[in-house]
Amino acid sequence: MLAPFSKGLGVCDFLNTEAPEKVFAMHRAYIEAGADIITTNTFNSNRAVLATHSSAISLYHLNAKAVSIAREAIEMAAPARHIFVSGLIGAPPPNAKDVQGAFREQAEALIESGADIIQIETLYDSKEAAAALRGIRKAIEETPGDVKLFASATATPDSHLPSGESLHRFVEIAEENGADLIGLNCGFGPEKMRAPLRQLISLTSARLLYYPAASAPGRFSYSPEEFAMQMSEAIGEPRVAVAGGCCGATEAHIRRLREHIDNSISGE
Repeated sequence: MLAPFSKGLGVCDFLNTEAPEKVFAMHRAYIEAGADIITTNTFNSNRAVLATHSSAISLYHLNAKAVSIAREAIEMAAPARHIFVSGLIGAPPPNAKDVQGAFREQAEALIESGADIIQIETLYDSKEAAAALRGIRKAIEETPGDVKLFASATATPDSHLPSGESLHRFVEIAEENGADLIGLNCGFGPEKMRAPLRQLISLTSARLLYYPAASAPGRFSYSPEEFAMQMSEAIGEPRVAVAGGCCGATEAHIRRLREHIDNSISGE
């Protein structure tokens, strides 16, 4: 998976229009490393976040451009492979207004632009998660096609949301809104995310999405080999349908993880 990145331009989503070649290069690097899903550079591309930034770029254009760059990178780097474009949406900011409407609007833009998946990540609060997922579900239901919904929360090592709520509540919300994959991302490295993953497995029969962080400044840092090895338990869990990396996961981390997954499948 491709994590958002910044080159000092404020909201990194603006790179889609200000420096599209940088986004293209990042996508291509992860595709060549073996990624099957590329997430668009749209973590902040919704009204709830963009309202705090001065820009003449329309929300629709920002999201559409991101999907277009991802598609171009796939066509250039691996035209023969079936690689999915996941329209990425970050968790609502605190005290955002009209979360349901804002997230429905972004999801509509991503879907209309050709995203295969709508992926909301780093959810940390049940109330905000519920509103955002309701909006996204509305957009999916009202748009022709077979767009999938991935819902991912971040968790503490003791298996709670950062808000202090249980993972169980997040799972309930994700299931109520028809999430095709329910998962965990970011927060901590795979070592400290094992307990939340096991908790998640016990709470739902859904297929799972799992992509912890590979590094956090001043807290932890995994080499590509260490990261892949720490992901072994998740790789071996039959219901983990998608595995990857969040913050700090470079193309080298994804390449090594891909090798471990392929070796696991082949029995090596």
